[in-house]
Amino acid sequence: MAAWSSGATSTSDTTSHPITLPSGIQAGDLLIVVFSVDGNPTVTAPADWYKLGQASNGTAVTGAVFWKFAEGGDTLTLTTSSAEQSSH
Repeated sequence: MAAWSSGATSTSDTTSHPITLPSGIQAGDLLIVVFSVDGNPTVTAPADWYKLGQASNGTAVTGAVFWKFAEGGDTLTLTTSSAEQSSH
């Protein structure tokens, strides 16, 4: 299990935000994704990911944190309720 791995990606205005997970993930690893977007959309993930929290600064920026225990072959695409630029 990797103690820490990070990466960063930015997108243009879209409602679909694919997240690139690090290589070497093994079943049982704790996966945590920190996600931010401009605007104030609702951010959702697939049912096997859990939202730890979401907060906004008015209408300027929204942040959300998601987690899950890896099962192997994990992927993640987050969805926003409106087209937004993201960073994760």
